[in-house]
Amino acid sequence: MGEVAVEANMEAISKSAKRIVDEIHTKIKELERQLKGEKDKKKKKEIQEEINSLKNKRSKLYANIVKSLL
Repeated sequence: MGEVAVEANMEAISKSAKRIVDEIHTKIKELERQLKGEKDKKKKKEIQEEINSLKNKRSKLYANIVKSLL
């Protein structure tokens, strides 16, 4: 019974980690490249806000991973 719970927990951790790498990290890097090339201040602010939002999501997922491991 305990092994099933551990496997389910590890699967959830794996999904969170995969999401961080596949979705969030990739999008942040893409937006950071856009930000460097953007000249319009309003657009730069929008991009920076989106980056910050994604970083917050990433932090929450990291916190969930750590919590699940402890």
